[in-house]
Amino acid sequence: MHHHSQSSFPKRGPSRNLLRAGNPQWQGELNQQSQQDQVEALPTTSAGVNRRIIGKAGSEYFFLSPHEVLAFQAEGDLVWIHTAKKKYLSSGTLRSMEGVLQNSPFQRIHRNALINLNHVRKMSTLSSHRWLLTMDNGQEFVVSKRLVKQLREVLGQN
Repeated sequence: MHHHSQSSFPKRGPSRNLLRAGNPQWQGELNQQSQQDQVEALPTTSAGVNRRIIGKAGSEYFFLSPHEVLAFQAEGDLVWIHTAKKKYLSSGTLRSMEGVLQNSPFQRIHRNALINLNHVRKMSTLSSHRWLLTMDNGQEFVVSKRLVKQLREVLGQN
């Protein structure tokens, strides 16, 4: 009988139903298992793409993945994390975020802004040495004179 290989279940369906059944012992075992998996997986993912960014909104902390972040913006001592719909407070400095996000599409464009190049909608020149970047959500950032050349090189490679 080969009909098992063509099971009509979606891959994740059955386990979700077991969880929904709410058997506490099963859930406890599952939680322990997933924690073990996470611990074992840490060394490989910490260098990979699964970097999580922690953003605070009110008294809640959110785990954001880099691809949903449009930009980090410093305002005085605070660093804001901008996503398409919301902004969060970052616990890190721009410099620390830049370190975490090395070899990623994030680029420093100003001493107070680090942006995700994948979310740049358009670029316009303000003057011969200053650019204005418009993000997917309509937010605008000025590229400082000092960093225009660097940005042009990065974008030229794409």
